[in-house]
Amino acid sequence: MSDIWKWTATETAARVASGDVTALEVAEATLARIAEVEPALNALSEVTEAIALEAADAVDTAYANGEALGPLAGVPITTKNNVDQSGTLNTGGMAAAKDNRCAQDSPMVANLKRAGAVVVGRTNVPAFSFRWFTDTDLHGRTYNPHGRTLSPGGSSGGAGVAVATGMGPIAHGNDIGGSIRFPAYANGVVGLRATVGRVPTGNPSGDGRRAISSQLITADGPLARSVADLRLGLNAMSGPDPRDPQHVPMPAVGHGAVPAHIGLVRGSGLGTPAAETVDALERAAHALEAAGSSVEEITMPRFEDAFDIWLKLVLHATYHHYGEAIRTCGDRALIHKIEMARQILPEISGGEALDLWTERLQIMRDWSLVFDRFPVVLMPVSYRHGLEIDADQGDAASLEQLFHDQSPLLATALLGHPGLSVPTGLAADGKPTGVQLAARWWDEATLLAAGQVIEDAMPAVHPIDPRQ
Repeated sequence: MSDIWKWTATETAARVASGDVTALEVAEATLARIAEVEPALNALSEVTEAIALEAADAVDTAYANGEALGPLAGVPITTKNNVDQSGTLNTGGMAAAKDNRCAQDSPMVANLKRAGAVVVGRTNVPAFSFRWFTDTDLHGRTYNPHGRTLSPGGSSGGAGVAVATGMGPIAHGNDIGGSIRFPAYANGVVGLRATVGRVPTGNPSGDGRRAISSQLITADGPLARSVADLRLGLNAMSGPDPRDPQHVPMPAVGHGAVPAHIGLVRGSGLGTPAAETVDALERAAHALEAAGSSVEEITMPRFEDAFDIWLKLVLHATYHHYGEAIRTCGDRALIHKIEMARQILPEISGGEALDLWTERLQIMRDWSLVFDRFPVVLMPVSYRHGLEIDADQGDAASLEQLFHDQSPLLATALLGHPGLSVPTGLAADGKPTGVQLAARWWDEATLLAAGQVIEDAMPAVHPIDPRQ
């Protein structure tokens, strides 16, 4: 079974449970695939071979003893190198944390392990997980398998590359401004940012102090090659954990119905999508209409304001809470980005930040009314097609344009909505295309149902070999 590493998580779990293959065989096949492609990609900051083989052996032993196991039993996964996993390093891409070996699992990692997942590696991130690119002075550059001059996305860039190339069918990610959805888009896979609070978070190795923007905007979720695997991964991640007082216990995400009415947002005052993105939106809309939904072009109320508030609040938190740490972390690319960001947007006062949080609630109410009529809204992931590496390393004007191009990721994140990035195949230039779907809070079931329709109408996503 030389193609084990090509299997979906759903197929892998079923075949391990049936005895058709052992978890150890799956782990060994995946580790062999990692050894084959990882040197050209640098998607993993750490390959956890010993941990994976031990976990796989434990799954096989448990099945041999007739024990009931979780839904991911024997499934190889990767975890992002900004969450704690016992026995591994959590560096967050920072040289200052290069020796931060974890003694405990974060709540989300603990949930995945309880579900039987076999962690084969830790995925690379940019320093502080604060870029749409993945390269650091500590761990080096992660390469997009569709082309080495293309960004693999960030901050879950290593996760997107790992899934796209067969280094595990599910990867963990987290997202404050597109860090799941954009790497999924860049690598041609699916990525789900869950509703804020659905997946428990927190790093035992940290001091527990998180900026308010991180607390209220950041959400975790899975990346995968199929919508079915996203559902499987999300449910495994989402179990309760008393270490996260903001976690909201919710029923498992089931198979929802595709809504009768879907909104379509093409662009905004901040930018116009690339021609390839417009084509992807049209093809996705046609697929949804063919499935029985009516698709109506709409505008999201105060979209530009939502983008502006995200920028001010997140950059304020970055300057105020992490400014000194960024200045001393030594990561040149991040330091340059923050210097340019300060030219775009100087610091705001604490009082101004409080006023913006108040304004955020008003926009949330406005969007809630839209989602009451259109349970799913189709929009771009980004206005940019085929983002080149280091596109945030120019001057302040080019960085501001990049922020505008990424505004569909930022506005949705500010308001806490679940968001799904779905691939729509490759453009004529060979670069991945895709669309974003957003839904009301906690309605991941409907979101995934709509995503499944688009997935079924597009070319199937299979693991790829790295291209030059």
